[in-house]
Amino acid sequence: MYRSARRLYEQAVARSPESWIARIHLGRELQAAGEVEAAAVHYLRAIELAPEQPVAVAAAVAAAR
Repeated sequence: MYRSARRLYEQAVARSPESWIARIHLGRELQAAGEVEAAAVHYLRAIELAPEQPVAVAAAVAAAR
């Protein structure tokens, strides 16, 4: 069992670094913790991995505000 959603998504990204959705979720956890720059790194990588996914673009835009 995972102690936090953040830890779950950190491990998901470590295991599957090409998973754009894991990066979105980790970005959201980081952003919620006030780590906006770290979140942006994952959002931008998600866009690189899946530019056709509007949720990836929307998450990056929201973090930039």
